[in-house]
Amino acid sequence: MKAFFAGSFDPLTTGHLNLIHRASMMFDEVVVAVMVNPLKKSSLTKEKRLEHLRKCTAHMGNVRIVEEEGLTVDAAKKHGCGVLVRGVRNGKDMDYEIELEWYNRRLNSKIETVYLSTVPELMHVSSTRVKEMASFHQSLKGLVPEIIREEVESLLKPSASS
Repeated sequence: MKAFFAGSFDPLTTGHLNLIHRASMMFDEVVVAVMVNPLKKSSLTKEKRLEHLRKCTAHMGNVRIVEEEGLTVDAAKKHGCGVLVRGVRNGKDMDYEIELEWYNRRLNSKIETVYLSTVPELMHVSSTRVKEMASFHQSLKGLVPEIIREEVESLLKPSASS
């Protein structure tokens, strides 16, 4: 069975990587998609986000990294995935995800959604907070995968003219 895990990964966090790893143990293949939304301004280029994901998942033989745009259910179908993997940190996330699942089923009644709850030690890790920490020149240790930490800190550091 193939699963689809979509996100902006702007930047990739330890929470994302934990979910990808856990999904890779549950499914035959996990397609991880960097979703490109032309209406959203990303902090990192899509090329950099793809590179980080490839670097951090290289040891996971059943994980494939792709770039997609449009609706997640359409992208999942394109890649032959019947399951969407979604991470949930708290009740607020769950409320959002249940509503999203309703719409996804409306668009593709054959798609299933599997929710993975975040491990307690990563519950408060989010790309938004990581960017905020970086903007104040704080270490991202434990918040982003160590293999890309210094590069992410450098890329997200505000320029002197900011």
